[in-house]
Amino acid sequence: MRPVDDEGFKTSQKSKAKFYVIRNPREREHKDKSSMSLRPDDLELSDAEVIESLIAFAKCAVDHYGYIVRMNDASDAGSYASGSVPSFAEVADPEERENWTLWTNSSVGAEPREFIRNVHEVNFLSDFYLNLDVFGQTLEQWINADESRGELSPLNSKAKMWIPPPEHIGTIREELFRSGVLYYYAFFKYFVGDNPWKRDFSKPWKCPDEIPRIFHRDYRHAIDPPLRA
Repeated sequence: MRPVDDEGFKTSQKSKAKFYVIRNPREREHKDKSSMSLRPDDLELSDAEVIESLIAFAKCAVDHYGYIVRMNDASDAGSYASGSVPSFAEVADPEERENWTLWTNSSVGAEPREFIRNVHEVNFLSDFYLNLDVFGQTLEQWINADESRGELSPLNSKAKMWIPPPEHIGTIREELFRSGVLYYYAFFKYFVGDNPWKRDFSKPWKCPDEIPRIFHRDYRHAIDPPLRA
C-alpha cells in the first residue's frame, strides 16, 4: 500500500474530526455488511493514521462498494452510515439532508439499479461501478482521462480505491450527477405526481440544464473533506 501521505493527508497535525466511518452496502437495499469507526481525537491519531487504518480494514471488508467519510459529530456520522435522520449536521440546503436520509429507505429507493451514493473523501469501487457509463466512457476511463479527477489504485482483488482531490470534488460531483450515475432521492419518488426528476430507467438519461443546488460544483456537502492549503 502506498504511504497515505502520498494521497495528500498531513501526518504532522492531529485530526480535528471526531468520527470516521466506512460502510460496505452490497445490494440496492443497502444492507450494510461491514463497518468500522474511529474517533481520532480520543485515540490521539493523525489524519494519516486514521485513513491508513480504515483503508487496511477496507482491504479485508470491501468487495463491492464502500467509502470513508469524516464528520464533526459521532451522531451525524452514524446517521449518515445508516441512512437515519441526521439531527445535528450543518447543511446549507435541507435537500442535502433529505438525500442523505433516503439512501437506505427501501420505500423510496427499492430500485434494483445501483448508484454511487456521493463523491467521498475515499471511495472503494468494484467493477460494477467502474463500468458505469459516464458520458460514453466507463467511470474508470473517465477518472483516468483527467488527473484533476484523482486516480485509481488497487484495493484488493475485487475493488479499487479512488481518492479524488478535495478541491475538485464539487466539480466531479456535478459531472457525475449530470451523467446519471450519482444517487438522487427524487429519482425514486414515484408516488409524487408532479416530479420532474422521476427516472424511467428503460430510457436513456438526459439531464436538464438546471440541476438541484446540492449538485452544483460550488456547493460543499457536510461530508466533504477540508480543502488542502
